[in-house]
Amino acid sequence: MNTKILLLITLVFLPSYISADTSDYVWNEQFSKKIAEAEAGKTRSQYDVGNMYLKGQGTGFDEAKAFSWFTKAAKNGHVKSQFKIGFMLLNGTGVKKNYAKAEKWLRKAANKKYAPAQYYLAGMYRDGKYLSKNYDKSLFWFKKAKINGFWKAANEYEKMFALVQRSKARTSRAVTPRTVVKPKPVVVSDDLRDLLLDARWLEGRKPARYLPSSVTQCEKKRSGLACASMKDINGKRGNTTFKYRIVATLKNISESGEFSVVYNNNVLSVVPGKPLTIPGDDDEEPPTIVPSPVVKLGFQRTVHNLDCQLVNSKQINCIKDYGRSIKLTRQ
Repeated sequence: MNTKILLLITLVFLPSYISADTSDYVWNEQFSKKIAEAEAGKTRSQYDVGNMYLKGQGTGFDEAKAFSWFTKAAKNGHVKSQFKIGFMLLNGTGVKKNYAKAEKWLRKAANKKYAPAQYYLAGMYRDGKYLSKNYDKSLFWFKKAKINGFWKAANEYEKMFALVQRSKARTSRAVTPRTVVKPKPVVVSDDLRDLLLDARWLEGRKPARYLPSSVTQCEKKRSGLACASMKDINGKRGNTTFKYRIVATLKNISESGEFSVVYNNNVLSVVPGKPLTIPGDDDEEPPTIVPSPVVKLGFQRTVHNLDCQLVNSKQINCIKDYGRSIKLTRQ
């Protein structure tokens, strides 16, 4: 391929390093794409569509439709969807409560080592919802959820461990006393929002730019957390340089440790680069002038979205823009 043509293609399709705009049209376009894939039978898209209905992103808020799409994905073996419909049946979210069906789907996900499902299945044994009260089985599943890192499981495991020990002490007769070694308690906040806010998060080795960190300040809002950069960030597109700050919102923070992040960039200043001159192939062909990429001031057109799951008090796994996986760790 001609060197000049190759360079032109590279410049035209050069990726932007900036994001942003809270306009609904971005969500609407994403929803249109996902609903088409879901209707074609793509399991992950069926789950994404269910999430969008559940959160009102790109479409109207509709818990019943969310449940319907989660069910389609769950029947295809999608473990997070199996947990979702079990959780919704347990709590009567978008569907009438049905503990028998809730137990069925939670157990499917729990048997696949999905920690949130293990946690809520343990709660059903503890509370006697559909399942007969069985503290030993409750302890078993709380332990599984704790080992697999579910953020709320450690405290419940401690409580259930103590309850089981007291129950055994009351029913035992003429048993030689022995020392019971209790596992070291893991202190985890009951409020996920506080847990996120009180930490300093890293993306790789760098401070996270859209979660609380050494470069991002966050505060509580009624719907979640509002975050913003504390200082200007240097950006570059082609030979144009600019300074920007990130504005992020953490919302849809659920009891199962899931939450979403929407963030966009606010460009504060721009230094346009010089046009690029590409010499002609020979002395007779004139040079080609390629203008520098244009970066506008203010919030940008693109909005970035993350679907996140708190694995434990020190790790968060996210999917960015329904594609790239991101792991965040507590500093």
